[in-house]
Amino acid sequence: MSSYPLESSDNERARLQSQALLLKPFTERLLRNAGGREGSVVLDLGTGAGDVALLAAEVVGPTGKVISIDRDEAHLTHARQRAAEAGLQQITFVQGDISAPPTDHVFDVALGRYVLMYQKDPVATVRAIASVVRPGGTIAFHELNMHEMAHGDMWPIPPQGRGRETVDAGLLRNVQNHMGVRLPEVFALAGLDISDWGFEGASPMSPLTARREGFLRVLESERKRRRAATGRDDPSLDEFERWWRETPPHAAILQPPAVLGWARKPG
Repeated sequence: MSSYPLESSDNERARLQSQALLLKPFTERLLRNAGGREGSVVLDLGTGAGDVALLAAEVVGPTGKVISIDRDEAHLTHARQRAAEAGLQQITFVQGDISAPPTDHVFDVALGRYVLMYQKDPVATVRAIASVVRPGGTIAFHELNMHEMAHGDMWPIPPQGRGRETVDAGLLRNVQNHMGVRLPEVFALAGLDISDWGFEGASPMSPLTARREGFLRVLESERKRRRAATGRDDPSLDEFERWWRETPPHAAILQPPAVLGWARKPG
C-alpha cells in the first residue's frame, strides 16, 4: 500500500507535469539503460499525470506496449486524455496499486518514478512487481533520498524559521527515508540480480521561478492539512510563502539527491 501525502487535484497534476519536464532526461536514460527499446512491453508504476507513460510510449514506439497503473481514477482520466491527444494508442491505463500489478501481461521492463519511496514495504512491492516481469527482464526506479539531512539546496537561502521546518516535516511524513541509496539493498532482498550495478546519482537544478507555482501548491496542501489537524492557521507558512513569491529571477533550486537504479530478474 502507498502513503502518498499530496492531494489528488488539478493543481497536483499540473505540479507533476511541471516536475516531469525537469525529470524526463533522467528517466529516459534510466529506461533505455534498463533495456527499454522499440517493441518493449513496459509496466509504468504509479503513472500520476501520465508523464512516464508518455515517455515510455515514445521509447517503445507503435510496436511496443505500455501498461500504466495508478490507484487514483482522476489521475488516470487525465492521463488517458493526454495519451489520446498525443495519438499514443499503445498505452493502456489500469486502476490499481503497484504492489498488486496486473497479471495479464509479461513485461520486459517495469519502471517507477518517485513511487517506491511511498510504499510501506518496498521489498514486498518489488517482489510483487518481479512476478510479472519475464526472466531476464528488468525493474527500474528513479527515487529520491528524502530525510532530515537531504533537502537539496537553493540560493538565496530561505528563512530558517518554522515555516520551512513545517513544510519539510510535511513532505517527509510517511516517506521511506534514503529510498534512492537503499535501492541496491531493496532489489537484492527482493531476489533481483544487481551484479551489473545499474545505479547512478542524478539531481536536476532549475530556476526557482520555474518551480514556484508547483511549490506554492505543495505549500497550500500542507496549510490545509495543518488547519484540519489543529483548527487554526500557521502564520509561519504565510511568512515562508512571502519569501518564495519575492525571490529574484536568478534564484536557483537543486532537488534532493536522487538515484536512478535498475536490476535484472534472474532466469
